[in-house]
Amino acid sequence: KRPALRRVLNACVCNEIDLETREQGVYYYQGLHDIASVILLVVGDEEATLAILARLVKDQLKDCTRSDLVPVLESLELVFDLLRALDPELHDHIRSSGVPCHFALSWRLTWFSHDTQTPAQCSRLFDAFMASPPLFPLYVGACAIASRRELVMNTESDFATMHTLLSSINSGGVGSISEGDIRRALQLYKSAPPERLVAGSRGKGKGGMGYLKYLRTLGSAGGWGGDEADGDGGGGKAGRRQYAWAWSAMLGFSGLAAVTTATAAITSIVAFWDGNLEFQLV
Repeated sequence: KRPALRRVLNACVCNEIDLETREQGVYYYQGLHDIASVILLVVGDEEATLAILARLVKDQLKDCTRSDLVPVLESLELVFDLLRALDPELHDHIRSSGVPCHFALSWRLTWFSHDTQTPAQCSRLFDAFMASPPLFPLYVGACAIASRRELVMNTESDFATMHTLLSSINSGGVGSISEGDIRRALQLYKSAPPERLVAGSRGKGKGGMGYLKYLRTLGSAGGWGGDEADGDGGGGKAGRRQYAWAWSAMLGFSGLAAVTTATAAITSIVAFWDGNLEFQLV
């Protein structure tokens, strides 16, 4: 598969030219090969893999394939706001260690594929991320940390120790991201989208202000969140789109690992209905 993977990556990166500036529109980054490898292994077809990857680098992975990773690094500040919303005590314990949010960098760059234990788990995560806004991996990672609360709280508030733990939140030794983590992340995105977290963190110091400018450009990162940031408030077209992607993420509409995720998808739907969440398909 290595020659095929190399051809897919070369075609995806080298063929994307910005028509306005005539400059390279997609840049390779360390981690893109991880995502491409998973797609190629699951799909099994080189042309189909290229078609999927070419779409992702224009949407969910667009910020990762720019000439620098500044937008991605700024967006990582969202993780601490998410942890504060999920569990203030857990958030304070992690922050007391002085660890920065860089432990979450691979969440966006590789979609957890670098340290995922099984192909089925990796495919399920990809199903969710391909059907979701660009920042959704941060929500899943934050929920995974929160679900391991006892382990994190019992970890010494030391920079190196805490960074090692948080960097391996999806490893076999700590535990793998579960369907429950994904389901909880979907609920969290609905109740606390990025724009709302940014608004709530104003005046609290560095919190959400670092990526405020970044969030205003989300429209260029796959067209997610722009309408809501303009005051739609989750209703109307933006609200319907949000519910639609949440529904799609539960169903695993991308086609990856459709058989392995069918039961999990049904479980998710039932859980969402039990939580009285409303969905509007578009």
